[in-house]
Amino acid sequence: ILCVPITSESGHVIGAYQVLNKEVGIDEFDEQDANRLSLVAAYCGKTLEAQLLFEENIIDPLTGLKNRKGFYDFHDGVKAQTSSVIMCDIDFFKNVNDTYGHNAGDAVLVYVSDIMKKAVHELLEDDTEIFRWGGEEFIVFMPDSELLKAADFAEKLR
Repeated sequence: ILCVPITSESGHVIGAYQVLNKEVGIDEFDEQDANRLSLVAAYCGKTLEAQLLFEENIIDPLTGLKNRKGFYDFHDGVKAQTSSVIMCDIDFFKNVNDTYGHNAGDAVLVYVSDIMKKAVHELLEDDTEIFRWGGEEFIVFMPDSELLKAADFAEKLR
């Protein structure tokens, strides 16, 4: 086994690349193999780091939902003829932050997003996605969904 760490630009290990099954005693791994694998690991590191940065760019770190940029990326890839969009927010959210502090507000955002994720998972069997639009605003995007189905889901979610 020959294993080489995959590192980010800053030198943090973000993965490992390994090669297995070179025959022991006959064709053992040598320095040339290690150099080649290091080059492959460097290219893998660039690709993996780019993917991780992309995901950081479209995922809200607090709720785990895709953010506004994630919405645009998702929407651009949807090929549905008929889609529904539900936009909602948390009433009086500013009062929560003002009265109990931003940590309490963050907890409310996480709680509400968890409820929304659970509702989508339990009530829908399609490609519905939830996004944190900004602040306390959320979007539920329902590809291939007629208005009545979306209205029914919105009422159940409310």
